[in-house]
Amino acid sequence: MEQELRLGKVTCPVQPCKVPIIEKINNLNINVFGYEDDEVFPLYISKREDIQIINLLYITQGDDKHYCLIKNMSRLLGDLTKHDGERFYCYSCLHRFSAESLLKNHLPYCNEHSHQHIVMPEPGEESVLQFKQHKFSQPVPYAIYADF
Repeated sequence: MEQELRLGKVTCPVQPCKVPIIEKINNLNINVFGYEDDEVFPLYISKREDIQIINLLYITQGDDKHYCLIKNMSRLLGDLTKHDGERFYCYSCLHRFSAESLLKNHLPYCNEHSHQHIVMPEPGEESVLQFKQHKFSQPVPYAIYADF
């Protein structure tokens, strides 16, 4: 595959930000995922809608960086659930679905946003958000409580 790929003026090793150039030159749909701390997350998700989709895993260890081909996303992320069948993944948020119809219903909503990488606060850090500027709040003239 790499011998057939035209790189144009892009030099190797290819940075994830240069993937759209290669995608356009070769008329491909390429998605790049990162891997750190036993977690897979999207780095670049293609906006193209081609039939042939290439999913790559971008692995970095110090100064060493390389790509691995992801042949089956279900196998890469399959240990997250006990579901025994094939799973279908949204590449932008990596949410999994048990049926392809559920994924197709999800895609219009998810494609409105850029790809996502969830970062949770470390234990011990201030992990609770609170409204602290009460001087900007306005009093409510009336409050109605109804008990049904």
